[in-house]
Amino acid sequence: MKYSKLEHELKKYNLSEVYFGSQGFIISSVDELENEQLGYSKHPDGTDLTGINHGDWLQGWVVFARDADLGDPIFTDTKDENSPVYTAMHGEGEWCPELVSPNLTSFMASLNFLASTTKEKCSRINPNENTITDLNELSNLKNKLNELNKDSSFWSNFIEYHLEWIEESDF
Repeated sequence: MKYSKLEHELKKYNLSEVYFGSQGFIISSVDELENEQLGYSKHPDGTDLTGINHGDWLQGWVVFARDADLGDPIFTDTKDENSPVYTAMHGEGEWCPELVSPNLTSFMASLNFLASTTKEKCSRINPNENTITDLNELSNLKNKLNELNKDSSFWSNFIEYHLEWIEESDF
């Protein structure tokens, strides 16, 4: 299977993990893409799991990353020329995609921006000295992520969740 645009972006940024406080993303390498489709568009025995007879996973959806905490898939729609990026909760019985980014390029640029901003090397249970807690800095991060993603609510929620996590930890 060929995913030239996706492969280009994965190679361009060469990211494998990006963490921000208690949240993070595990990004596949080009070599791992086929295995990432198992359980989504492909059964381990090779059976196609897309289409009306096999559930609501669409044929163009390609998983290329996962939420580091919950394992939810991050995927792009390769049938759409813009290659929007989505996530969806697994284990719900149906796929209800949530838009993460209007296109793959913006998503990868967002991950690269987070990776260059944070000093986190893993998901945190509690904030530490590397955790970004300054409200002005977090506001600027949120604005930049929203700018990159044309105000996708995913990124506003991402920063809001980070703020709630800091408040709950009494850091």
